[in-house]
Amino acid sequence: MNTKNARPLGLFTLLFASSAIFLATGSLHAQSIYGGVRGSVTDASGAAIATAKVTLTNDGTAEQRTASVSGQGEYTFNQVTPGAYTVT
Repeated sequence: MNTKNARPLGLFTLLFASSAIFLATGSLHAQSIYGGVRGSVTDASGAAIATAKVTLTNDGTAEQRTASVSGQGEYTFNQVTPGAYTVT
């Protein structure tokens, strides 16, 4: 067996396998324990209320976070830990 020819093939295989693993894991994202809360504020006719303030209250800890709504009456709370919440 000629070992001179075996080395380049082994190196090629190693580089190919490493590249494949790198490319496959490049698109993976870690899971998170956080969630989010999104909604909209409207009046009785269904029109958006763009000047509202929204409060998110954790029912277990009483921690509160506030947000202003967008021009379309939409609000978003990011990085919300799991639990029961009240939105007012």
